[in-house]
This record gives sequence, C-alpha cells and structure tokens, in this order.
Amino acid sequence: MPARLRVIFHINATSTTIKSLSASYMGVRYGATEKTARLFMLKIREVMA
Repeated sequence: MPARLRVIFHINATSTTIKSLSASYMGVRYGATEKTARLFMLKIREVMA
C-alpha cells in the first residue's frame, strides 16, 4: 500500500472512532512500527484539537 494512502486511512481511523486506538494496533494494521504510529497519532490529535 502506498504511503500516502496509509496516511489517509490512518487519519480516517483516528478521527472516526469513538474510543481511542492503540499505537500497536495501528502499527500492525497499516504496516508501521509502534513508535511511528504513536508519533503519527500524536500529530493527528494535535491538528484536530
């Protein structure tokens, strides 16, 4: 899956869920390390706030 498409899916999953998602789940689902998923989720949450 191309990186840009992963970013779009990651943003969609983060913004549309009622409960929070774990970084390990997002990492496995979108093929990234847990550290990368955690950093990306933090950036998404900062922008959405």
